Amino acid sequence: MPSSWYTRFFTGGWYRHMGRIKFRIKPETIGRVVALTVLGLTIAIIIGAFVRARRQARTPGPVRAASPLRADVVSVVEGYQTVRHENGREVLRLLAARDIAYSDGHHDLERVDLTAYGATIAGQTPKTTRIIANRGSYLPGKGLVTFEGDVTVTSSDGLLVRTESLSYQQESRVASTTVAVEFSQGDLRGGSLGAELSAETRHLRLLRDARLVSSPDAGRIPVEIRGDRADYDESSGTIRFEGKATTAQGDRTARAEIITGRLDPATKRLALVEMRSEVELKSGNDDLHNAAESDFHFDAEERLIRSVSRGGVRAVSRRDGALRVIEAPVIEIAYRVDGRRSLARQVVASKVAGNERTLIRFESESKTDKVAERVLEADGVEAFFHDDGRTFSRATAKGGAVLTITPRPEFPDAERKRLTAALFVFSFAETGNLIKTFEADGSPLLEFDPLTPPAPQRRARKRSLSGRKLTASFREQTQDLAEAVMDGAVKYVEEDRRAIASRAVYAAAAQTIALRGRPQLWDSTARADAEEIDARLDSGESLLRGRVRTTWFSRQATGDAAPFRNPNAPVTIAADRAA
Repeated sequence: MPSSWYTRFFTGGWYRHMGRIKFRIKPETIGRVVALTVLGLTIAIIIGAFVRARRQARTPGPVRAASPLRADVVSVVEGYQTVRHENGREVLRLLAARDIAYSDGHHDLERVDLTAYGATIAGQTPKTTRIIANRGSYLPGKGLVTFEGDVTVTSSDGLLVRTESLSYQQESRVASTTVAVEFSQGDLRGGSLGAELSAETRHLRLLRDARLVSSPDAGRIPVEIRGDRADYDESSGTIRFEGKATTAQGDRTARAEIITGRLDPATKRLALVEMRSEVELKSGNDDLHNAAESDFHFDAEERLIRSVSRGGVRAVSRRDGALRVIEAPVIEIAYRVDGRRSLARQVVASKVAGNERTLIRFESESKTDKVAERVLEADGVEAFFHDDGRTFSRATAKGGAVLTITPRPEFPDAERKRLTAALFVFSFAETGNLIKTFEADGSPLLEFDPLTPPAPQRRARKRSLSGRKLTASFREQTQDLAEAVMDGAVKYVEEDRRAIASRAVYAAAAQTIALRGRPQLWDSTARADAEEIDARLDSGESLLRGRVRTTWFSRQATGDAAPFRNPNAPVTIAADRAA
């Protein structure tokens, strides 16, 4: 399996591409979103307090004598101020340049300045929230409070909200606006076109063009999250972006129809991110990952520890001219925490049911590079990573495993090698996902299939080698098969030529198969056994050594080449060597 770029996409935050790709959507960003929305709920409480304060009797301020009252104006108070206390503590202060009361009961305020003070907690400074607006109004009959004109909401812990209009419906306890809203807190800013906040259900809705942008410390690229709309439900601890939701950092993006963050109920920290429907993770032109759905799990410190993708998962990685593809029904990755980073430790590709298979392909995108294409297929694959979290150290494939090796580019006498067995075990070089050694158990079979026409005067031969266990090594530069050792009830087949032995060694450089352990070799014309037999693959000849015993069959089988009295009698010859 390649160094799955999607495993590097989520580390140390919402997602981080392991290794050189350092795409970080900080998990604390989601925590701040939650803090922001909780503070946003304070707006509704403040407005409700303002409504209650308006009901209280107050001492009239100075009245401008020269101001003529219109028919529907009851009073005009300049420099209006009211303060509300609970248990001897100030909880609300409302200031306005002017308060105009009308005969229908509603009030208009100019240059409104409202401050609400949170409850005092031992050892902590009380939190405050302030709303400033050019205008404000209250309709007691409809239970509606509005702020208009350059509305600004600030809090003592860094929240800043700006909008042109904000309304609060007392009966439904919903604060809303249909115009643009901008907010910021710490390294986070965002906004939407229209918003609704329920003080009763603790539910915040960003109605259109919802977005969050992280403005991290110098040296890191901002992260942006967008969706057609977004919802935050405090009771369930979820924030949900819908409608072609995206996250982006530089040229690295994640897309899905729905992106949901779930918080731990005890710590209020990010515990899970869910991406649903048409999931796509992309990093420039190098990496692409698609799935029907993906889940990302975090520890108590909001560091990625596990990811699961399901439904037609396909991950493509292009790096240094190498193309790596993995396709599987389910891909699960476990991470180890290294400081603030999360590095891939283990990956498991498996099936859910039916005939679904895992396929992993390694190849060079340049057909002129002499790097063989390697394709692994099995019911399931489990792999472990080197400490870099990018490349494999070892891997296991189970269930009808097939490894196909195709030389690139094709050359004269080039052959495709296909290995099949119940179980494969791989070991890899330190870099590049290059296979070093390979073991196969459970009736392994090695097949050779010619790719190009043979040289003149030679025939293209399909060959196969089977036994009980296979051990192989690969050429590091070309990734073609260098040597293969087959043990236990070995059988060799090449057209009508057959051989059996207790061990066979395939050497690519010498183009031979060395048969050991009282091997026997035969075809339609003769049979031979010896202590050692070397079968040459390029010429079809065989070299026999040590107590060689050969038997030719009938003269008809040998084309009348032997001048023997009995044309049907076999002929046996013994020697120390034969060819």
